[in-house]
Amino acid sequence: MRVRYREARTTPTKAGQFVFPLEALRAQGVVSTGGSGGKRAFRVCPPWVTTANRQAEKAQSWQVEFFLPSHGTVDPARARALYLWTAQ
Repeated sequence: MRVRYREARTTPTKAGQFVFPLEALRAQGVVSTGGSGGKRAFRVCPPWVTTANRQAEKAQSWQVEFFLPSHGTVDPARARALYLWTAQ
């Protein structure tokens, strides 16, 4: 799996990362299951973004669970849980 990273230009003071477990991506139809389905790309919407349409709002609603902010206080237990969940 290839992951691309893009620096925020409009919100340089806000930062974080998404940690998506494979099962969460499968459940959303992002990754194929048994060779069928999947997408070539998908949109990620950090919590501070005001979504412009219903599709983006739907994406943001499930993705926020897997977002770890890197500014302010980071919850180490939550970060560990997401990374361990991802590693399974």
